This record gives sequence, C-alpha cells and structure tokens, in this order.
Amino acid sequence: MRPTTLFLCAVLLCLAASSWKCATVLAQAVAAKPDPIVGKKVFQDDCSACHGLDGGGGRGPSLHRPKLNHAADEKSLRAVLENGIAPGMPAAWFLTEEEIADVASYVLTLGTVPQEKVPGDPVRGATVYAHAHCDVCHTLGGQGNTVGPDLTDVGARRGAAFCSRRSNIRRAPSPRGSCSSRRCLCPATLFGAFE
Repeated sequence: MRPTTLFLCAVLLCLAASSWKCATVLAQAVAAKPDPIVGKKVFQDDCSACHGLDGGGGRGPSLHRPKLNHAADEKSLRAVLENGIAPGMPAAWFLTEEEIADVASYVLTLGTVPQEKVPGDPVRGATVYAHAHCDVCHTLGGQGNTVGPDLTDVGARRGAAFCSRRSNIRRAPSPRGSCSSRRCLCPATLFGAFE
C-alpha cells in the first residue's frame, strides 16, 4: 500500500473510533436521565406490596412526604434502594442501576402529593389514649414505654389508610391486659396527626 492510502485509512479509522465513542457517550447520557414514568411502573411492580400502589404506605412507610427519613436527596435515595434499610426494607438487588434511578425519580415526585386529611377529635383521642393506658406499651411524644412501636409520627409514616385498618383490628390480650377488650387506636385518627 502507498503511504498516502495508509495515512487516509488511519485518519478514517481514528474518525470512526472517535465518533463511535461520542455516540456511546451520548447514548449513555440519554439513558442516564431518570424517567419517573418508567419508575412508577417498576415501583408498582416491586415496591407497592409494602409502600402501597400510590406510595401512600402500608407495611412500609408513606412516601407522600417532601423529606424522607433515610433519604435527604436523590443520591441517598438511590443508596437506600440499592442497599435497603435493615431490618424491614430489603435491598433491590434485582434492579438495574437505570431502574433504581427511575424509581428514585418517581419516589421524589411523591413528596408533592398533598397529605390526607384525617377526621378525628384530638381531645377525645387524648382521653381515649390515656384511659386505655396505651402508654403502657407505646411512646407518644416522648412519653410512655418502648414495648410497642413509637406512635409519635405513625400517621405521617404509615398513612391514613393503614391507620384506619389498624384501628379496626381487635388486639390479643397483652401481658398486662391493657388492650384485652379495646381496639388499639392510631394517633393519626386520635390526634389529627396529619394537620
């Protein structure tokens, strides 16, 4: 081959390689932009069993809050999705990085959903809570015991639907007998915690 032909082939080869690299980088940049619509579908398939179809809570907390306890920003939310939160939230090891980014972008949109208004009489709720001796097991506003879960912000964490279901469940007798014939009432309903 002549040197001119060799030189032209080398130049064309370099141009092809650099344009392929540019195309690859461009494709990665486009693919890296999270899509909340795709994230919603992945969320409904893989996260809704705990967080509810609309992210309103259930066994897992409600995500209808502008600030999540374990994820202050999108980067930390992605880390939570990748690694989970012991003991209740498993890591999403089965999701790709792109799916995790999509789910994170969708979950962040849930912080703009208006909180539910829960009917209830805070004065009556405080009376029922006191007379039922709920503080024997539960903590509310720093007062009470730690045998049962802290109920301080359960309404915000779990959502109104979860609390409504829980308040209608008859409890088995506790060792101290405090809930033997009473319903365990949710502070969201009792105290209007959503307001």
